[in-house]
Amino acid sequence: MEDLISVVVPIYNVEKYLKKCIDSIVYQTYRNLEIILCDDGSTDSCSQICDKYAEMDSRVKVIHKKNGGLSDARNVGIESSTGKYILFIDSDDFIDENMIFYLYDALIKNQADMACCQRQEVDENGRKLKSNKEYNTFIVNENEECMRELLKNPQMDTVAWGKLYIRSMFKDVRYPVGKYHEDVFTTYKLIAQCQKIFVGEEKYYYYRIRTDSIMTSTFNKKHMDSIKGNEERARFVKQNYPKLQKFANAGILYAVNKCVVRLAQCGNLDEQLISMNGVTTEFQKYYRKYEFDYLHGSSGIKAKIFSIIAFINLPILMYIMKIYYSAKKRGRLK
Repeated sequence: MEDLISVVVPIYNVEKYLKKCIDSIVYQTYRNLEIILCDDGSTDSCSQICDKYAEMDSRVKVIHKKNGGLSDARNVGIESSTGKYILFIDSDDFIDENMIFYLYDALIKNQADMACCQRQEVDENGRKLKSNKEYNTFIVNENEECMRELLKNPQMDTVAWGKLYIRSMFKDVRYPVGKYHEDVFTTYKLIAQCQKIFVGEEKYYYYRIRTDSIMTSTFNKKHMDSIKGNEERARFVKQNYPKLQKFANAGILYAVNKCVVRLAQCGNLDEQLISMNGVTTEFQKYYRKYEFDYLHGSSGIKAKIFSIIAFINLPILMYIMKIYYSAKKRGRLK
């Protein structure tokens, strides 16, 4: 008999997308599922939608809880799950009908601890967005190699979704409540338990790009949680995988680069930010500390050039970038 797989879906005010998400799980070719819909205090019709699915399908389990954020909802789902394996799906996304079978089959055949697939980005209406990214399928053997791939290979990624885990790996692992980029604080702890990982090339997870999501919203200090998460991970790597230290340090500066771009793109700074100079001063210390590791531990010529310019004079780079993104918003640049 096929093993029971728990599918945890944290849900908050996504009534526009929720049915598409749940349908994509209910109609999976892999049938032995425990579908946990964790309603995180939604104020729209999500609660009613969840309850209707529970009435229609005995595999659906609904948890209504007070709003506590994405991490809290995931944690409640973990604690309520009973499957041998577990995976996460964000409630505004959806999956290919074969995704769970694909991951389960790969995990079992290869006797792996984790199986991953790739994302296909879609717009708010679910239409595929063009991408030039190319992927391949491979197996990662040995614990240190698993960690190396997480730090170096974008096919692994730190995201919680798109991965099938052995549920027992979460015995002492939970997502940090109240943090943005919560998976940066968590995924490395799961990878550290792995001896073998299957990484597939199939784009079976459909990741919706929303203008109002946390990942695309204007900058505030919570986005700097990604830097803190990478610093925490780097300390762990230094203690347990010293040969990989430069790659972990490169991850810190990569997170800083993302914050710099996000800050340049937003029109108005968050009220928590005292001034542009204050923020750039905060970022500058990371460039001074980790620039060498980033240049040796990262890939991509453009990213390296960006980092070098930021290292030389970040305030000027920020000023130029803000002019550029402002012109794009006004339609003066394509």
